[in-house]
Amino acid sequence: MALENNGIARRIYEDSDAPLQLQGFYDEVANPLLLDIELQYPDNAISELTQASFKQYYDGSEIVVAGKISDSNLDLLIAEVFAQSANEHLTLKAEVKVSEVENVTQQQQYIFGDFTEQLWAYLTIQQLLEKRVSAETNEKKNLMD
Repeated sequence: MALENNGIARRIYEDSDAPLQLQGFYDEVANPLLLDIELQYPDNAISELTQASFKQYYDGSEIVVAGKISDSNLDLLIAEVFAQSANEHLTLKAEVKVSEVENVTQQQQYIFGDFTEQLWAYLTIQQLLEKRVSAETNEKKNLMD
């Protein structure tokens, strides 16, 4: 139900204090920090992008977007975030030097391995499974394949 209605689901564990868990869930979802979040990247600079638009962002939640830099000559990656807060429309812009990030990830290779590829695969599969829930019968098979 949560997926079909753009909601959030939480498991309430029997061995723990159920009223406390419900209060924590309510505190999380009662006041979204941002609505209608959209991340945008330069045209033709990013390919194989996972979901980059989100309905809401709550305190303590996270937004993760993964993709591949398709322009091998790109030195500066610009990401823009557009969102609606309680009082105003927000626009945030981040600029990242690609060469600096590559140096950091190469130094940390022993820790992460092929983490970014695995993250992209995980997000892509998760999003396909979410689409499958509300898809038509003939489209469900394509999404599963």
